[in-house]
Amino acid sequence: MAWHYTPETRLQPGESAGAVFKPTALRSTGGDTVEKQLAALPTIGVAAITLEGDANGAPHPETAAYAKRFTGPYEHRNIGGGVGHNLPQEAPRAFAQAVIDAGKLV
Repeated sequence: MAWHYTPETRLQPGESAGAVFKPTALRSTGGDTVEKQLAALPTIGVAAITLEGDANGAPHPETAAYAKRFTGPYEHRNIGGGVGHNLPQEAPRAFAQAVIDAGKLV
């Protein structure tokens, strides 16, 4: 089930939202439509902060390759200290702070 933005569901000043995206969850809930929408590389117009661990060994594009997709308030943060690609587990404070701060970008 896809989430649809309406004026009633938008965040209010002082509120923040965070999401951990797991493609397997999308597949198991009939998320083929969502996957197709994401494959089209839509712009992201909500406040967002992307995080990158300094020890992320997983293949990923450089920040500049996707930063232009964010059309709303946006920041990118590099997280040091040997952090890989599982930031909620490896850098929980930095991850939680980014969720809190994203709410302030609005």
